Amino acid sequence: MSNKQLKLSGIRILIIDADVVFAKRMETYFCRLGASVTLIHDGYQVVSACDWANPDIIFVDFDASDDASEKLLAYLSEGPWACIAMSLKSDLKLIRSALQLGAVDFLIKAGCEFDQIADIILSSIRKLPQLKEDYQRAELQEHFSFLKENDLAASQLFMRMLPESGMQLGNYLYIYQLKGSSLLPLVANLDETHCAIVVIDFGLLTSEMSIAAVILHSLLQDAWRVYQQYGELLAIQPAKLMDQINTILLSSQLSEPIGMFYCVVNHQQVQAVNAGIIDLPEPFHQADMGLGVFHGATYRVKHQEAHPQGLYFSLANQLGDRLSFKLCPLNEPVL
Repeated sequence: MSNKQLKLSGIRILIIDADVVFAKRMETYFCRLGASVTLIHDGYQVVSACDWANPDIIFVDFDASDDASEKLLAYLSEGPWACIAMSLKSDLKLIRSALQLGAVDFLIKAGCEFDQIADIILSSIRKLPQLKEDYQRAELQEHFSFLKENDLAASQLFMRMLPESGMQLGNYLYIYQLKGSSLLPLVANLDETHCAIVVIDFGLLTSEMSIAAVILHSLLQDAWRVYQQYGELLAIQPAKLMDQINTILLSSQLSEPIGMFYCVVNHQQVQAVNAGIIDLPEPFHQADMGLGVFHGATYRVKHQEAHPQGLYFSLANQLGDRLSFKLCPLNEPVL
């Protein structure tokens, strides 16, 4: 097939429409263009469909005279996808109502050309980064509001985040020792060749430490999940990931900056960004600005060849808390 025929390749679409014939025609056409399409015929399956289909675009039939239809569109428009309302009617008030409820576009089904719908999809996809960022900000604020009122829940979640010392990361054994509670180590097996190591320093943020830890853990887990499931590369692009996290944290209005070291390791090299962590060895010892401080902050990736004997770091923060960790190649003796 030509690129033109597959111009929707990789795009995930959810269609919610009781008009079975029209919805099936949409599904068939979009699949021919390379899209992954999920089709449901009522709103009762919406939550589960959004969860397992993880759509980029949602088409939903809309009727402003139906209270349930308005509530469904309003609910869908809050998610991290582009929501497009559609109707057989071409009433201006109906279109205005759908856009006010959060739809990014409106499709009049009567006489529409499917080629035009494909162009609407591509146009809406370009809005997705901002929609997802807005969604993350709203979700972040919701988490902060809950956790500020539930200190015990935040503290319990913080303790559950600590990884197991002695766990396997790719072809390495990860071992760490931690003294104190203001440094948080996190790790992830990203794929067969990449693993991620994170150190977060809350030394200046003692009053909201548990809350911020829960939020950062969630953001990192999300980046790791979409890399593993959908191949989105943010998890192995430390500078871009740090830029995104910094932007989101700025909207949370934290009282003090947070330090973070994010490191991606494979067989050949280590690439990392140091945002405000002190006491790291070369070439990672020079830190860029901490997170949640400055809108124009930029983060630089520093590289180091992977050493045959693994990787060893030891650091302390302003509170005197200490963390040391080591990646030991599994074909090497553990020291």
